[in-house]
Amino acid sequence: MATEREKEIANTIRQQLFWGNAMMVLCWGAHGWMIMPRSDEFLGGLRFFVEGRKYKGKVDVMLDGSDTYTVLMDEREPHTDIYDEQLTEMIDYWVETD
Repeated sequence: MATEREKEIANTIRQQLFWGNAMMVLCWGAHGWMIMPRSDEFLGGLRFFVEGRKYKGKVDVMLDGSDTYTVLMDEREPHTDIYDEQLTEMIDYWVETD
């Protein structure tokens, strides 16, 4: 069961994604939103799945202790040190852009 803090982190990430550009998020076909628990590395996060033009699969957006995000996408290298205002455009680049 997710803690209140984990729920708050996941909800904040989702809000930041939609505030960044709601149309982009909708174009990814984002679905299956899940709260990610705290770990040794991260304070918590949000998992969802996308059906983009360039990438289809799982996306984990994890909050680290320096108040930046790490984005994990299946077998790809982690993308680290992403600020909230960059989040939507960066994911859009990896999911949709050639």
